[in-house]
Amino acid sequence: MSILVGILPALFWGVTPIVTTKIGGKPVQQLTGTTYGTLMIALILVFIFHPVITANDFIWCFLAGVSWALGQFMQYYSFTKMDVSTAMPIFTGLQLIGTPIIGVLFLNEWASTNSKVIGTICIIALFIGIRFTSIQDKHDKKKTNARDRRNGMICLIFGSFGYILCDTLPRVPNATGLSGILPQAIGEVITALIVSLIIHPHHYGKFLTERDTVMNTACGWLSGSGTFSYLISSKLNGVATGFPLTQLNAVVATIGGIVFLHEHKSRREMLYTIIGLILIIISAFVIGHVK
Repeated sequence: MSILVGILPALFWGVTPIVTTKIGGKPVQQLTGTTYGTLMIALILVFIFHPVITANDFIWCFLAGVSWALGQFMQYYSFTKMDVSTAMPIFTGLQLIGTPIIGVLFLNEWASTNSKVIGTICIIALFIGIRFTSIQDKHDKKKTNARDRRNGMICLIFGSFGYILCDTLPRVPNATGLSGILPQAIGEVITALIVSLIIHPHHYGKFLTERDTVMNTACGWLSGSGTFSYLISSKLNGVATGFPLTQLNAVVATIGGIVFLHEHKSRREMLYTIIGLILIIISAFVIGHVK
């Protein structure tokens, strides 16, 4: 049962890009709607559990929310340049590379030599896995052009930094998941509103209540539910097992992109994608257990 609970975040987070792509809208509408839904979930959880939120928790988790929103916007924008089934494994792999590096450099993690060796091998495996999932047949005219793929990759790289900071910043005050969920959601909403104002200054008020924005609130419900289920999973399975299980979201998003969004992959591309996903998931499990 605990493993089934541990898989729930991957399902929620893996389905989110599928749903938002199906709903449609501009990336900033997808972001704004998502943050609306996330804030709703956060308010419900705070009302139920009454977590203690210190000023220090609020500041760092608020900044984490700002980072997440910027990262999420870049992810949504990347979906306009490349397939979800291509973007998500890359995005997941980049986070798995960046998060432990930040931990080693600034949080004194992987202190032993063995940990550093194992961790380095995993990071190399992640690079290979990312490369495999991004392989594309040159002759396939249905695919995106080189410029779009390059721009999409740049968005994913910058977006992964936002996610990495979102994961790292709450660890500064050692904030618990429940104490950080509301300030993070507030940071996400405010950032989304600012991004919306910058991109659509002349239609700002109308833009915030348009159909595509409101419909994408469902993505925030999914994302927030994924966060809540991860908090439960961390209690049941521990972080070392719970966190790697969340990385199965790349598998869910990849399969969902192919099945529900009808994203085409040749036999060769599919083979490399499967190998890349296996490398990413195995590396995630090993990294999750490195001390």
